[in-house]
Amino acid sequence: MAALTPELRSTVAGYLKRAQEGTLVQSVNALHDFLLGQKLAWNLKLSPELVGVHPENRDGLGISASHVQELITNIASIGFSTAESRAVCLEVPADSRGDMCREFNRRLSAEANEKLAPVNPTMLKYASIVGSHANQAARCFVHGVCHEDPKVTIEGRLSMEKLAMVVFPEYVALAQSAGNAAGQIASGEGELQLARKVNQAIEGFLTRTGKDTVSYADTAPGILRSKPPSGSSLPGIFTFVLRYGGGAGSDSFLAKTEKHIRAHGTASRSQGPEFWSALSTEIKGSSNQRVLWRHMLLKLAFCGPEKILNLGDIKRGLAGKDILPKAEQAEKLAVRMHQLLHADARLTGEVAAATLSEVEMEMAAVIFQKKKFTTRASPEQ
Repeated sequence: MAALTPELRSTVAGYLKRAQEGTLVQSVNALHDFLLGQKLAWNLKLSPELVGVHPENRDGLGISASHVQELITNIASIGFSTAESRAVCLEVPADSRGDMCREFNRRLSAEANEKLAPVNPTMLKYASIVGSHANQAARCFVHGVCHEDPKVTIEGRLSMEKLAMVVFPEYVALAQSAGNAAGQIASGEGELQLARKVNQAIEGFLTRTGKDTVSYADTAPGILRSKPPSGSSLPGIFTFVLRYGGGAGSDSFLAKTEKHIRAHGTASRSQGPEFWSALSTEIKGSSNQRVLWRHMLLKLAFCGPEKILNLGDIKRGLAGKDILPKAEQAEKLAVRMHQLLHADARLTGEVAAATLSEVEMEMAAVIFQKKKFTTRASPEQ
């Protein structure tokens, strides 16, 4: 490996600065060419077993287990072209510096309810920032993960045989955004990822400026740099995250909702700008804005059947005199359920969190009498 001289550092910093200023795809692609030419990067063919997901991929969301499953179905239907796969990964340090990445991948797999391949942290040598879902699909084939498509499975498990038949920390964020912008057809930035980017942008702005308030205009330009398909939803997403996200901590409302949707829902689903605008509307005349209830609705919208909640449901859920008392009761039951689950030493944290989220969605579906999702008549059942 070539030494990273001051001159090389300056050149790399220049590419990154231009990427931040607007020429995202061109600058990052030029940077990759430069790194390859200087032997600071290589074109390699790697076993998917060696490649995990970088913690900053998809702005910290990692990957969506349901999207990996959908990608496998697409590969079975239309095939796979290596020419269309523009994967990029970074080396994972073998020492303690790589521990966070290894633990991140272990949790991704544990929370995916067997939709992703198991992870052996000792085997992870690289972490992907572009092409992550394709690599995870390959890992699923290697491990024979369960799947519903008979074209690529034997007795319900993915089969390789059936498949054959048919120093610059800002680099990661910029490179993965460039990959998203260049490959929107393959897997565009969804609304859930935009919510994560908003949360990061808010935290970054407040930390950088020392201010205690932030506006949409303060954060939107950087978020829209990669031209996300759901950009029209950004104003509503920004308001929702600012008011009801709960901050940037790993235990915030938004973080827990993201985690469940990523593992058990359809993270790429688009709800639309009106949905987010309605979900972020304040409840008039109330000091309790039903934050937990809003996240129950968000989980159901992304994890339940497509369009299980319509715009009228969301508006009624935050204004209807027949709904709000039931929402209050659902929140109380959810808090009690949280206490019971986390007091049970037999349950792992992942299982307890997933079970609680399933109960929350069930209660929301009951309140709106969504018979396609539940047969229960009341949240207490």
